[in-house]
Amino acid sequence: MSDIKIRRLMVIEPHPDDYILMCGATARKLIDKEAEVYVVTFTNSGATFADKEKHRLERSEESARADKILGTTAREILEFETRESWDKPSKIYNALLERIRKIQPDTIITMHYDRRHPDHMWISQFIEPLVYQASENIRPDWGESIKARVLIAENPRSQLTEPNSYIDVTGTYQSKEEALREQTSQLDILGPRIFQDMKVLAEYRAIGMPEKVKYCEAFKEIPIHKENELYEL
Repeated sequence: MSDIKIRRLMVIEPHPDDYILMCGATARKLIDKEAEVYVVTFTNSGATFADKEKHRLERSEESARADKILGTTAREILEFETRESWDKPSKIYNALLERIRKIQPDTIITMHYDRRHPDHMWISQFIEPLVYQASENIRPDWGESIKARVLIAENPRSQLTEPNSYIDVTGTYQSKEEALREQTSQLDILGPRIFQDMKVLAEYRAIGMPEKVKYCEAFKEIPIHKENELYEL
């Protein structure tokens, strides 16, 4: 089980509920330890919604309520539509790279490769070059270069096969549930089992931990920079 050594976390999520599902309880725990948590949501609505402006406002208000529960330091919702990641990949890529430089995180959390949604697939494939390029001496107009570690997260409907980092979230798991309940526009999509599935996964990730650990969130740290200890030299 990992000792949290994160002071400034950046969460990159395709949709407003992903942050909560991936790492909502970990974020709350970090914030309780006086860390900063910044969220960048790179889609704001979808072409399937008749009144997109109404849906965007609804998502923004829901996210604000969830952020208040979790204590999120700041969130930015970009002006891209759901499933637009494959139509405007370079625009989204550059927008995220610029924000990594602006936020200067020591750690980034994002999705793993989830074939059920193209936006999830997109960010999982581009996170490594994004973070590596953020460390290079390019685009100084976007800010100083930064070397960040990367944690790939899971969600109740698409689990990691080989997580290598586990965070005890026993004390903050309830905040994760409360925050998700604020994402009312997403609950019909997620389905009535989502809270049960989320709890079962957190309990499963706590198997083998000390008895006091009831819930965990799991991640897979991936090597980006050569000095990362996961590289085999």
